[in-house]
This record gives sequence, C-alpha cells and structure tokens, in this order.
Amino acid sequence: MLDQQLRAIFVNRAFDRAFNVIPEQTIGQHLADVGDHRLDVPALRDSLDLLQAEDAIEDYEIEIELPAPGKRMLLLSAEKIPGESEDACEIVMAPSASVPRRR
Repeated sequence: MLDQQLRAIFVNRAFDRAFNVIPEQTIGQHLADVGDHRLDVPALRDSLDLLQAEDAIEDYEIEIELPAPGKRMLLLSAEKIPGESEDACEIVMAPSASVPRRR
C-alpha cells in the first residue's frame, strides 16, 4: 500500500520475499527507492502515471529484475482509495502473477 507520494505505508510478506526486502527498510520509502531501486523501472513508472489519470489499472505488464529468480514479468493491478480530504488517497497495489520472462 502506498500513500499519495508513492511511499510504502504497508507491505506484506509476499512483497518482502519477492523483492528481498524487510519492512523496516521499506516503510516510508518511495516505491522507486525500495530494494536498491529494483522497482525503479520505466514500466512501473508508466503504470503509476496511468493510475494517476485513471484511478485503477488491471493486469499491467511490468518486466523487472528480481534478486533470485532474475528477470520476471509481473502483472500489476492497482487502485486508488480516497482519503479523508479530496487531495488525499492511498494506493493498493497487487501483483496478479509473476512468470519467467519470455524470450
């Protein structure tokens, strides 16, 4: 889960394992900075830009280099959850699948 500035406010164990991070080093960090910048990839930035415009995305393909399995394709879904003020929101992101990169 991200805040409106794309900082991690909650991560689950699956996220921790997938990106080889620990919550204490993730919470409060901008998504692009998590895990030695593993998530700072153009496709993820594009998906977040799209999310800003549309409030939700579903099964957006992202190619990413993960620590142990190597290059993977993630299908990402995300949705904005309105906050108390009009300007505030939280973003819930969930990988739908992670498969080896096709050659």
